[in-house]
Amino acid sequence: MGRWTRSTQHASRQLDIIHPPRRVFELRKLGHRITTSWTWRVTEAGERHRVGLYVLEGKA
Repeated sequence: MGRWTRSTQHASRQLDIIHPPRRVFELRKLGHRITTSWTWRVTEAGERHRVGLYVLEGKA
């Protein structure tokens, strides 16, 4: 699996992950190296939210 970056918004809407932070937690427990950074995004409704950006670095 290659390196990828996904936001909380993308994981919820396009990947149908109900609670992305929990899934990241589960993947880390399985040995995946995932880093988190934070950014601000505007939703479709025009609201500004702080969202996580997750980068999968590979297996530990």
